[in-house]
Amino acid sequence: MRSSYQGHALSGRPAPRGLRPFWAVPLFVFFGVAVSAFLSLHGLSSELRFWEATRVDITGNHVLLATEVERAAELGPHVPWLLLEPHSVEQRLQRQPWIARAHVRRTFWRGLVIHVEERQAQATLPWRGALAEFDQDGVLLPLGAGRVPSDLPALTGIDLDTLKAGSRAGDARVAAALEFLARCRGGRRDLWRQISEVALGEPGKVRLLLSSCGAEVWLRPEALGDLRLALLDTVLPDVERHADGVGVVDLRFNGIVVLKPRNPAAIAAKTS
Repeated sequence: MRSSYQGHALSGRPAPRGLRPFWAVPLFVFFGVAVSAFLSLHGLSSELRFWEATRVDITGNHVLLATEVERAAELGPHVPWLLLEPHSVEQRLQRQPWIARAHVRRTFWRGLVIHVEERQAQATLPWRGALAEFDQDGVLLPLGAGRVPSDLPALTGIDLDTLKAGSRAGDARVAAALEFLARCRGGRRDLWRQISEVALGEPGKVRLLLSSCGAEVWLRPEALGDLRLALLDTVLPDVERHADGVGVVDLRFNGIVVLKPRNPAAIAAKTS
């Protein structure tokens, strides 16, 4: 028959079980402090900082240097690895005007990969006494010291010095010009290569300067968005054949193409 005795065996009170492990805590603390002091004294602590990254790989950058990407990430002299917050680093990277998107991830062992997607320049512009670039969305991209601007059409005739780097231009003329250049670049690359400048400063007129023949194409500002590029493809070969005589291709009138001579006074003298 099973005994129902609930008393303590022998005599005395047993020690509470919940307090038994705590005697080792001071020992572990003392051991940890001693090891840290030893490593620091012998210059070994930096090699054994397991919470820091030892390798940072930068991918996707074509315009920015790797050092510029690291500076934008604001990782500091000791790059965190164990306690890294990738989302916070991505937000800091996207404050750099040239970076459209960024992805940060840890790798094994103590590695870090930063992948960036840079904005693609669509046009250049004069900005604060130097040159800057626009992407397709109208975001202003500054050119750092020593960086050569791309061989792109220039937007001129408008003052954008008050626009901050990384900000989007709110001028409708800029948006229409960039959309027009994107259409040319996507479907009419031969035409796009000829456009050296898009002048937006004159009321009721947009001037395209063509580098191949030195002629200008005049358009209505509202026509940039719906201009039929095939019309330019039809007219430009004739202009190039008469490059010495044709100075302006005026497309401001519906259904009518007006060719203006380069030097009207010289032509009038020849015909008189």
